[in-house]
Amino acid sequence: MLIGGTHRAQQERESRGYQWLWSGIAPALVTGVFTDFSFHAPYSVLGLKLSGAGNGEILPGIKGYYPVPFDCQINHWTILADLAGSIAFDIYKCAYADFPPTNADTIIGLSAEQPALVNEQTAQDRYLTGWNTTLTRGDILAIEVMSIDVVTSVTLSLFVTRNNKP
Repeated sequence: MLIGGTHRAQQERESRGYQWLWSGIAPALVTGVFTDFSFHAPYSVLGLKLSGAGNGEILPGIKGYYPVPFDCQINHWTILADLAGSIAFDIYKCAYADFPPTNADTIIGLSAEQPALVNEQTAQDRYLTGWNTTLTRGDILAIEVMSIDVVTSVTLSLFVTRNNKP
């Protein structure tokens, strides 16, 4: 028995991904989509894809706000880029009542490693030492590009384990 719709509806959801946050033109003419592929086991994946529009350039800055749809723990992250280059991200979290998040709300500790590429096309971190990995339903995430060089299209994926499966 399929919960939450027909098998065809589930296939449709898988083929498109479920857009939780936004799609369109962000500041600096960058398009982005935050996608939740929560039907895949054992992890759910929260992913942000950025592509330069027009001149192909992605500029530093906040790239969107994302309401967390369920209680979860971040297990690891992966970055995939179109070209070997460099990019560094910061991730902020705050309660809905405290929106918008600020630099003080970073989930990456001072001595922790930021999600980043350094003259490479792919990177992962499976340890997240120093991170605040707990996300609560209703928290707001903000993703910021801190610096970037060469890369014109990139995906940051946060792999999470849901604390309570529906």
